[in-house]
Amino acid sequence: FPVTIAVVEVIDEHYQAQLNSLSLATKDCTELKNKIEKFRCDEIEHRDIGYENHAAQLAYFKPLSFLVKATTKFAITVSKKI
Repeated sequence: FPVTIAVVEVIDEHYQAQLNSLSLATKDCTELKNKIEKFRCDEIEHRDIGYENHAAQLAYFKPLSFLVKATTKFAITVSKKI
């Protein structure tokens, strides 16, 4: 669960940034925004399951979370360039 939580928290930020960008769009993006919001809610549900199972209480949670978040952010950055 610690890895899931870390990945989902980064993905949540990514989805929120996409929603913020779409809010500034000049054309109607309602359908796309609704899909992203649904994906975001699904991911948040996965994160919450991890917290409910006390993943944050594990001794290695913080260092593992830091590493996974950094790796996930790097992967998102690379995917934007491809």
